[in-house]
Amino acid sequence: VELSADRLEIRRDGRPLTRMIAQCFDAYDVANNAHSSAI
Repeated sequence: VELSADRLEIRRDGRPLTRMIAQCFDAYDVANNAHSSAI
């Protein structure tokens, strides 16, 4: 993660992990709410 005064950026090598974490949260939402919060 790179942080500057005007933005927060996830570096390319960290993006697969970020996607995996987001998918886990989305799967949890679908299981509990019967819909995806990403929609």
